[in-house]
Amino acid sequence: MYGYYCGVCHGDKGDGGGYLVRDNGGKYPAQPANLLLEEFLTASNGRYYHSIMYGKNAMGSYADKLSYEERWNVINY
Repeated sequence: MYGYYCGVCHGDKGDGGGYLVRDNGGKYPAQPANLLLEEFLTASNGRYYHSIMYGKNAMGSYADKLSYEERWNVINY
């Protein structure tokens, strides 16, 4: 689930280097969050859940794309 919905922007490793944004700026002008930074490594699951449900900055909501169970699978991944 992560690779399909999140990895395209956040990268396979979570470093913010997904194929839609890297290479000469990609499709999007702003790089997504680097989920490997300390602020994200120590963040609560609620922070991730809220971002998936409601979006954050340029990232839109994924509430209609991921079921309740799938959201938690992505967070736990």
